[in-house]
Amino acid sequence: MPIRDSSLEGELFNIDESGVLNGFYMLSLLHYLKSCTLDELATAMYLFRFVNITEQLLGDNDQIEYLSGIPEWERYNLDTMLSNVLIEKYTDRFKTGLKELISRGMILNEGQDILLLDSVRENSRDILEDKKFNLVVHKAKYVSKLIETFSIEELNEKIKTLIGGT
Repeated sequence: MPIRDSSLEGELFNIDESGVLNGFYMLSLLHYLKSCTLDELATAMYLFRFVNITEQLLGDNDQIEYLSGIPEWERYNLDTMLSNVLIEKYTDRFKTGLKELISRGMILNEGQDILLLDSVRENSRDILEDKKFNLVVHKAKYVSKLIETFSIEELNEKIKTLIGGT
């Protein structure tokens, strides 16, 4: 039986909570969304984290394509098992990722909308085409599609129904 390594678990937790990593996830989402509200971005980050919820919101063809790019470890991780309990969108992950993009001057806030700077969008194109980031890009494309397809009210209601909310 393998011995539990709590120091490794702590390191993995720190990675998940990393502002830089969550900022990168947001950057990839904003690359495809072009413009969104704070609530849309928070919902997108929620869907990015919970692939099982994203899967259930997609149409049949998109669902098949989406799942073909999601590894088994991502589909059956602890987050997905707890998706009906972990329902907060404005998590520390979201806040630290947003702070990362703001502190680096990568986004603009125009009224209700959040936009990725054109120079950042152009400079991030090469990074997002790197094969190392295929999973991030794959998830960002499908989550962005959901954000663009449904109104935020409709999407929030669908999520609430899926996770067993009232």
